Amino acid sequence: MDILFERRFELLWPTLTEIRQVLKHVLGALSVKRDEADAAGLVATEYLTNLIRHNEGSEQWITVRISQISSDSYNLTFIDELKPYNLFEKNNSTWKIDSEELVEGGMGVELIRHYFADASYETIDLKNFFTFPLTQIDKRPCVIYVDDDVTQLAVMKAYLKDKFQVNTCENI
Repeated sequence: MDILFERRFELLWPTLTEIRQVLKHVLGALSVKRDEADAAGLVATEYLTNLIRHNEGSEQWITVRISQISSDSYNLTFIDELKPYNLFEKNNSTWKIDSEELVEGGMGVELIRHYFADASYETIDLKNFFTFPLTQIDKRPCVIYVDDDVTQLAVMKAYLKDKFQVNTCENI
């Protein structure tokens, strides 16, 4: 397993936005499909919100790690040294994501399971690891097409989209 990205962040409320931005750019560069990158950002927000809430304001750090586990999948891992807080064990809610009702507590775990059923939480040597796999990878080559004619942009994108990831721009 190769570590592709690793960065340490202070565990504070403003860090949520920073981590989401980092995930957006790094996962985009790794060709993780947009829907899965968005789901990873949502799950990261849910998990980190719980950590911050249960941290009680003491200075702590979180490490974000992205590892390649095969040619077409990655693991996203959050590592901390806080008192273990396993969301999956602490949740006793029977709420389901498609129930159309709101409840206090337990919705986040169901959300995580909805998007990443293989998510795991474990504590090893006083470090907590929250990990989930990213498998929706777009390995098509990327084409950037620049033209000031929006019709031409649409035609080229339609023509190329089956074999390439296409980014179109009206100007440089």
